[in-house]
Amino acid sequence: MNKLHAGLEAFKNRYGIYPPSRIRLREGTPYNLNEGFDAHSVKMLKLIWPSINPATVSGAVGDPNTSELPSPAQDGRRYLWCYDQPPRSDSNPLRKINQNGSENRANWDGIYELEGDECLVFFLGGIAEFDRSLPNPAIILHGFTKRINDPSGIENANVPMTASREKPLVEFDAKRLIVRVGEEQIEPPPSGAIVAASATSPRTARRSTEPCRGWFRDRRRAPSSTTGAHRWWRRSFRRGRPLVEEVGSTGATAG
Repeated sequence: MNKLHAGLEAFKNRYGIYPPSRIRLREGTPYNLNEGFDAHSVKMLKLIWPSINPATVSGAVGDPNTSELPSPAQDGRRYLWCYDQPPRSDSNPLRKINQNGSENRANWDGIYELEGDECLVFFLGGIAEFDRSLPNPAIILHGFTKRINDPSGIENANVPMTASREKPLVEFDAKRLIVRVGEEQIEPPPSGAIVAASATSPRTARRSTEPCRGWFRDRRRAPSSTTGAHRWWRRSFRRGRPLVEEVGSTGATAG
């Protein structure tokens, strides 16, 4: 608790506000400013990083579904909020970074919906790196880049600007960070949303070829009802995106 409190205060000192308690992170699709969660997310991103300029549209009221940004024309408007497809093997069709270090931004297409302590892990720890193909992957939190218009991404020698970074404000215990998939999700995904290696080993599930959703999560808090914040969890698991969470005791509030 002490380190979380110190991390929250350090975040406020650095960015002027406490971390939001919910946010949607889009890697390769625009935010619909006529949809509440999208509009809220853009507002919070700009409060934290005033020079960030994510793609936006004025779509149908209340519709979170937007079309993917064309690649390569709009690759500069894509963000790497989660590096979940290492190793950097060109044989991996879902790779986000090529083996030579060049960025494969066409695969920066995730949508991550964070809630409560999920936001703590993300905003205080930064960009997560792990191998989604492994049943129990090691998870590294990289902080954020110091690029004023793009805090996303991990350190990459092929992109020198990623070397200058804001370090994590909290050093989370890597042994308490896990990736949750399949039956371990709060609500099971619909049929076909994930591709599992076996029925008895849901943690070996991998991403489907369809756009997916999900977020980083800290298990210390749980929804208190089926309304309010919980509806975002139900919506998030509609497409079965795995997530990262910290396992522990006693809760904390992200503001």
